[in-house]
Amino acid sequence: MCFRTTLRQFYLFFFIVHLAIAAKSTASKKSSCAFKIKYVEVLVNHRKKEIVPFEYVDPADYAHLVPTGEEVKDVVNEVSDMVSSHLEAPKELTVVVHDKDDNMSLSPDLMQLTVPAVQVENIFAKKTVESDPTHKKTSYAHEFGHALYQINIFRFLPKLNELRAAVYKLREKRADQLMGEKVKDRKKKEADYVRIVNAINAADPAYNEVFADTVAALYKNDPEAMVKCIHSKKCGSLTYEGRSLNLKDYVADEKKWKFSSNDPHLMLSPSRPLVGKYLKNGPPGWVLERVLKVIASQVQENYTQLIAAKGDVNVTPGYVKEMNRRFIKALEEEFQRCPSVSACP
Repeated sequence: MCFRTTLRQFYLFFFIVHLAIAAKSTASKKSSCAFKIKYVEVLVNHRKKEIVPFEYVDPADYAHLVPTGEEVKDVVNEVSDMVSSHLEAPKELTVVVHDKDDNMSLSPDLMQLTVPAVQVENIFAKKTVESDPTHKKTSYAHEFGHALYQINIFRFLPKLNELRAAVYKLREKRADQLMGEKVKDRKKKEADYVRIVNAINAADPAYNEVFADTVAALYKNDPEAMVKCIHSKKCGSLTYEGRSLNLKDYVADEKKWKFSSNDPHLMLSPSRPLVGKYLKNGPPGWVLERVLKVIASQVQENYTQLIAAKGDVNVTPGYVKEMNRRFIKALEEEFQRCPSVSACP
């Protein structure tokens, strides 16, 4: 009897120690991000279509914005924890909370996330219409996804800054040519400048948007998270349908592909459902790691072509179709090579 009791106590002790070690291990994996939160009032100049932010000083004045700041912190921490075993999260993030705006965005160089407490459909409208606040967390996850992209893509493409610098130099050269041009030459120069800007959007930002949408989909455990987030009667159907990562929305017939040749959010719409095909192949961080590896290879190829062509790349429907073909092929090859965590060499 004593022996049984002692043995039972031993196993209980072992179990408790095991749980304590596991808890400590799990806690050590949790990411820690230092936040700096600024609360800002937005003054809107409807005539000039300008917004002028003024930072609140008195805590009593921005008390109504604090819940939004805390909600953003929660989402950022949750996403960071979700990917922590495979991706690096920013160590510091500045969050700017506006009282009202029609957009939220991330400035990757500053690691600054700007969000409105109340999001409207058009900040410059005389009568603003509030957007559905139900999906704000999806938007926070998407914008933070851009931060994860900015930090982690260099692991797969160490020379990305060199490639970007070379392309931006070509863009600035086009911008300089606009200065002082005669009126008769200006339209052509403007067209040349727009062409290289569009080519840059196709080379890198288009993939950044797919990655950020994938982060949001994994965070919400819903391949249609961004579709539900953006859906509005005032949007064209492609604006939200083109953001779907649901495999059921994949269209094999290229003649029926729907995409945009000038909006980086929608250039890779035909490819997105193929990303969604693999969302359940492993932990979120691992899936994002695989997707980012594929994206890095595509971005490198795009920038290399753009530099070789000295910026003379036309982003035609045919060009965008080829982008999608290459991306789909690369995704399928990567997940055939690494179908799961345990089967990944």
